[in-house]
Amino acid sequence: AVAAGLMEEAISILESLEKLSGITPETVKQKMEFYLQANDLKGAEKVLRQAADTQPKRVEYLGLLGQFYDANGQSKKALKVLKLAVSRFPENAAIAMEMARVLQSKGDVEGSIIYLEKALRYPGLTLQDKAPVLLSLWEGSKKDPSMISMVNRSWEHTKVLHGSEGAWDLLEAEKFLFEGDLEASALSYHSAIKKGLNAIEIYQQLMAIAEEAGLKELAIEVLDDLQENYAQDEEIQQYVVFSYYQWKDWSRCAPLAAKHAKNSMIPSTKKWLLDLAAHSYFALDSFSDGVTNYELSLSIDRDPGTLNNYAWELGKRGKKLHYALELVEESNDKNALDPTVLDTWAWVLYKMRRFSEAQDKMELALQLLRTTPDAVVFRHAAAIEKA
Repeated sequence: AVAAGLMEEAISILESLEKLSGITPETVKQKMEFYLQANDLKGAEKVLRQAADTQPKRVEYLGLLGQFYDANGQSKKALKVLKLAVSRFPENAAIAMEMARVLQSKGDVEGSIIYLEKALRYPGLTLQDKAPVLLSLWEGSKKDPSMISMVNRSWEHTKVLHGSEGAWDLLEAEKFLFEGDLEASALSYHSAIKKGLNAIEIYQQLMAIAEEAGLKELAIEVLDDLQENYAQDEEIQQYVVFSYYQWKDWSRCAPLAAKHAKNSMIPSTKKWLLDLAAHSYFALDSFSDGVTNYELSLSIDRDPGTLNNYAWELGKRGKKLHYALELVEESNDKNALDPTVLDTWAWVLYKMRRFSEAQDKMELALQLLRTTPDAVVFRHAAAIEKA
């Protein structure tokens, strides 16, 4: 009937349905919308008024009538209806919120705030409904200190009603973030995760804050959770591996990187994970595991970076020096005159006690570094010069 534009027939069908199942806010609202589609404002108003009169214990009909008047520019009638509603239902959050909205639209900020606080205090609205209002009030209190006490009360009332919800922790996390309290924000995000809000976006936000604030212990705990909760998501597992690497948690990074490298079917990803595993194993002084993973990486691609890093790890420990020299020479062949490669080359020669050759390589590295000083290279140069 609606598709054919037969509004009277559509309304008649709804009324028949109401006779069978009773009047509901849904049927009343739909009838009102049908009248509005037919440009019959009086018909829409009549439907709402009849519903409010015949069911005075249902606050929804007064709310709909108030919204109808307000939407049609009849703010005085809207306020009259809403005042009746709040007098009949003084602890109804939805009606208090609607009253606050209408008063604000009329410029009555003080009156609006009174009803807004009531709306936030009473049950009936979800935290999702309240969150934007609470954050807006909090931001407003930063500009108008007279609002602070009311805002604090509103937050406390909301906490009483919703404090056990994970969404409350997300709301507090946002507030703490605005205030610049990164640690408190991170802890609130973590609390939300513990309450079951474990979407990957929440983890990522928490990790970004933890990184900015240097909260390593918390970050590692969160990464452990991610590893367990998203065990089948390879992309997230790689994120966890790299995050362990960035936090220099070698004992976690090394075995996990090696495990996922073994399972990866993409050569570039496999090599990247092997490089992370090798570096981490060497950082743990697990020499044989470091060698194994670098060799596996080079079997995929003998890139200059891996060749140089492998040579450096061998040279640093004074092990397999002739092989280290071969590696760094190959790296230089592929990336000539790179100061980092020359530094490694010089250091391997130094460890082999070929001091004159080491000095030549280091002098060239220092010449190339004149515009970009590197403290590590300078320390190596000093050691070689001393020798």
